[in-house]
Formats: sequence, structure tokens, C-alpha cells
Amino acid sequence: MGGRAIYADKAIVDIDGANMNNNSAHGDGGVMWLRSVVNATINNSTMRHNRATDNGGVMSVSSGDVGLHISNCTLEANFAQNGGVVKANLNIHFSETLISSNVAEATGGLLDPESVSKYVTTL
Repeated sequence: MGGRAIYADKAIVDIDGANMNNNSAHGDGGVMWLRSVVNATINNSTMRHNRATDNGGVMSVSSGDVGLHISNCTLEANFAQNGGVVKANLNIHFSETLISSNVAEATGGLLDPESVSKYVTTL
């Protein structure tokens, strides 16, 4: 199990103006682990120096119906085995977001390749 700060199942997630820094999880999702999410929106937030031993240094999203929207955020220096920032099985949209120095030991400093096979957009 993962997600040291947030665990959500069958939920709508809306985060605005949060500083989620220096979190860690043994497993998935250094900051959050989202399961069966209807929609997740993260705006005006900072996620730095988060770590997961498995998937998604910031977040791991196991499934969802609509998508993950990240806007006006800073995603910096996060680490995981797969997907330094995100491991997700849904549509992902980034806009006006600073993404820097994220690392994955095995695959994908930003996104796990499985996530990339889904629809990823930047605006």
C-alpha cells in the first residue's frame, strides 16, 4: 500500500494550493494513491522530493473514468522505481507545469511507459 498523504477510492479528487513535499511510501504513490478515480484535478500546487519504492513518486493511479489534470504546478526531484512523478492508467493532461529533475530507477522519470501509452497532453 502507498500514498502517505492521500488515499482515495472511487472518488473525485480536487487539490488546489497544496505543498506536498518530502513524503514517502513503501509501495505505490509517495504522496497519493488513487484507485478507481472518477476525476483528479491538481492546481497551483508544489510536489518536491517525494519518493515511492515502487510506482509513482508523487502519485499512482490504478484506474479512472475521466482523467488526471495537473495545472500550474511544480513537479521537482521526485523518485520512484517506475514513473518518477506519475504511474497512471487513465488520460493525463499537463498545462503550465514546471517538471524538473524527476527520476525513475527503472522506467520513466516523468511517467511510466504504461502511462505514456494512454493519452497524454500538454497545453
